Amino acid sequence: MTPNCQFHADAQTMAVAAAALIERRIREVLRRREDCVLAVAGGTTPLPTYRRLIESDIDWACVHLIQTDERMTPDPAQRYGTALASAFDLTDTADAARPRWHPIPHGNPFEVAGLYAEQIARLPRPDIVVLGLGADGHTAAIFEPDIPVCTQTVLATTRDDEDRVTLSQDHLHAIPTRILLATGSGKKAAVTQLLTPADSAARTSAALVLDENGYLFADFAAQPAALA
Repeated sequence: MTPNCQFHADAQTMAVAAAALIERRIREVLRRREDCVLAVAGGTTPLPTYRRLIESDIDWACVHLIQTDERMTPDPAQRYGTALASAFDLTDTADAARPRWHPIPHGNPFEVAGLYAEQIARLPRPDIVVLGLGADGHTAAIFEPDIPVCTQTVLATTRDDEDRVTLSQDHLHAIPTRILLATGSGKKAAVTQLLTPADSAARTSAALVLDENGYLFADFAAQPAALA
């Protein structure tokens, strides 16, 4: 079984469609309860979707934003949270109409993972997650697919000597609405792999998180040749 797939002519058209789904799901959650938790990935691909989404007239004060993952770099300009805060227009902390922002702090990755797990445990479980896709098929900062059940919510990971903190694979998979965004020809191989049936041991972290009832939004440049 494959996820729900949408392929669009370009990245901007894809961003509009993805933002529309996220907005619809946020409104559905807010009709049931007082607040909604949206987990968001960094990187360049999701930013146009976030900029489109924040233009909607959702009651943003009822929305909590948490991060899927973060680089443990001392340079704020290199952290995902900096670009996310800009995309969601969170720079004015006095604006009560903005989402409630819960960034992953900087520090020792193992200590940060524990602190962030405690922080998000005070919130309702996430309702929606927006994810990116690495060229090798990973998502968030889950570089080694964790097939056994993982009871931890937040993990410390590393790649190329850079420490990361990430929501765990099982925690992401448990989020009811899981949306993955992919653009550009550099992601075509990863999208092809994502949509190729395989047993669990051979699947990437993106495939394991998204699963059969997730949503894949991609542009034509990232569309597998077999589906073009």
